[in-house]
Amino acid sequence: MHEDGKEVGKCPKGFSLEAAQKLLVEGAIEERKSRQPDVPFRLWNVHNGVVYQARTSDSGRTWHGWPVGASHIPCKIRRQLEDRAIDLEEAHLLKKWLSKRF
Repeated sequence: MHEDGKEVGKCPKGFSLEAAQKLLVEGAIEERKSRQPDVPFRLWNVHNGVVYQARTSDSGRTWHGWPVGASHIPCKIRRQLEDRAIDLEEAHLLKKWLSKRF
């Protein structure tokens, strides 16, 4: 989605806190940076074929997540998300979603 000419990721209305928590703890793919190796830089997951990214600003105590466009997904993470989608039987949904999200 775009607002004021900028890409903005927003969770769908009605996206529950329980669903968000599940994405963080069940199968989340960790992306780490060398400057803070003890805390993931970002967490990635797929839900109903949509890719979600979560970030923390307090060393992993809380996370904020949102859907992201395909161009924002690192190649290594994308391959892992595709494998996760296969496990969740959502590969066809992910492929369709990625094809529409630059």
